[in-house]
Amino acid sequence: MRYRLAGQLQWKAAKTVNVSSSGLLFLTNERFAPGTRLEVEVSMTASMLKPTHMSSVSEVLRQTAVDQVLLTTLHHVSSQTVNGDFSA
Repeated sequence: MRYRLAGQLQWKAAKTVNVSSSGLLFLTNERFAPGTRLEVEVSMTASMLKPTHMSSVSEVLRQTAVDQVLLTTLHHVSSQTVNGDFSA
């Protein structure tokens, strides 16, 4: 998966813990205030027959420190499934 602050250009890689239709749980070292909006893309290619990813604008609900990383909980404000893998 990758994420960036809404409206920014540079993506950052992260490790996905859990994905659902309403939200996402991922690991990062970056702190975010609750309510921060992120653009998120998660590759679904491994579970699909063709390259696909989920693209969303999501809001940070909370972060919890676990083993020197931050477990970050997001709620999707809007999301869509997109054909093809991430574009550069």
